This record gives sequence, C-alpha cells and structure tokens, in this order.
Amino acid sequence: MNWSDFREEAPMLLVEFGINLVLAITIIVIGRWLGKRVVAWASNTAKEQGLDATVVGFLANVANIAILAMLAIAAISRLGVPTTSFIAIVGAAGLAIGLALQGSLTNFASGVLLVFIKPCQVGDYIESGSYAGTVSKIHIFNTVLLTPDKRTIIIPNTKLFNDTMINYSTSELRRVDMTIAINYNADIVRAKEILRSVVDKDDRILKDPEVRIGVINLGERSVDIAVWPWVQSSDWLAVKFDLNEKIKLALDDAGIDIPYATMRVKMQDAQSA
Repeated sequence: MNWSDFREEAPMLLVEFGINLVLAITIIVIGRWLGKRVVAWASNTAKEQGLDATVVGFLANVANIAILAMLAIAAISRLGVPTTSFIAIVGAAGLAIGLALQGSLTNFASGVLLVFIKPCQVGDYIESGSYAGTVSKIHIFNTVLLTPDKRTIIIPNTKLFNDTMINYSTSELRRVDMTIAINYNADIVRAKEILRSVVDKDDRILKDPEVRIGVINLGERSVDIAVWPWVQSSDWLAVKFDLNEKIKLALDDAGIDIPYATMRVKMQDAQSA
C-alpha cells in the first residue's frame, strides 16, 4: 500500500476502528450490567431453593470473575485481535503468573475446600489460632470474621483451613465451664448448696443435660469447685456474666471467702539489720 492509498483509506480505517472500539466498550458495559443482574438473580433463586448461603456467595464471586474474563475476550475480538493467539498468550502469561502467585492459588484451593467441606459457614462463631469471631463472608482468597466488638478480621483461606478451628455454632447447646475457688476452712457442702441455688434460679439454664457441681481440684491455696451448667448457645455469654456476679454476691452473703493472692512485706530498720 503506497502513501496515497493509505491517505485515502485512513479515514475509513479510523471510522471502522472507532465503531469497533465503541462496540467493544458497549460489550463490556452492557455485559457487566447484565452479568451482575444475572448473578444476583441466580443467587437469590439458589437461596430461595435452600442452597447454603456460603456456597452461593462463593459461586457468585467465581461467576463474576468468569463473566469479566469472557467479556474481555469478546471485546478484544471485536477490536480485531485474533482471540486464538490472544488466548494462547493469556494462557502462557497465566502459567507464569500462577507460578509467581502460588500462595494466592493455594488460598483459592483452600477457599473451595472451605465451601464444600463446610467446617464453618457464614453466620458461625469460630475460633482459629488467636482469632475469634462470626464468619461474615468467605471469599475466593480470604475469609472475613466480625468480632463481637465489631472489628473486621481478614484471614487467608489457607491459614484458616490448615489451622485448628473451633466452631461454636455447630451445636444448639453449650456448657458454661466455671471453677469457683473457696478457702480450705470453708464449708464445702454449704458452698455447693449455694452454688446449686444460684444456678437453679436462672431459667436460661437447662435441666437436661443436668448441671454438674463438684470439687474438681485441691489446689495449693484453695478448694476448686466446678460448676458446669448447660445453656442455649445464644445465651452462653450472658449466662456466664450473670453467674459470675451472682455467685460472688451469694458467697459473700454466706461468709464464704474466695482466696486471692497476697504479698507480705517486712520492713526492717537499716541500723538494726
């Protein structure tokens, strides 16, 4: 093509490229708009059919990423770039990026396992390592916990999946484990009667399983009495707060002391030393 031919065809080429560019942008914008609504509709339908919210949220994230990838390929094809060679280039680049981002891919694999094995679900209160909170979201790379004091904790899925996890929401019931220490000179039988009376007055404490109250340890400075009532999991923290206060007040009224650490300091005159 000589210079004169190029000058004649340049306006047509620019117009054609401009049209293709507008169409490519339109594909991305409209496709993204439709994709969001399709994913939202599918998510709501799946939830109405009883599919687990954790699985729905995870699959929605994966679907959004897949839709973006397809839209990008369609837009590039509209611009005249051969998609076959482009996909090959993307595949090679993906392999290189995958090797560089092994940690992220491991987090993705752990996220898939978390969703389908279900050691925890959205809404569960869990403890993992030094972290504890309610599972807010399970993303493809990390899991979000919300603590009781409204802090947000983001844990990589690999760490959450590989660490020991305590899930407090798998059972409707939970035991309140308390250990009450009394002095050796205190009346153990009387102390147990007081503890039993405090527990029996709380309507939130279940009769079945039965409450266990008994001497669990003879310590160096105290007799330790275990108090193990069962409650609904949702009542656990409130019952523990109330029992701690009511037991302390009841023991004080009965003249039964709870031992505590003391320090004796002996002062000596320097001249008499």
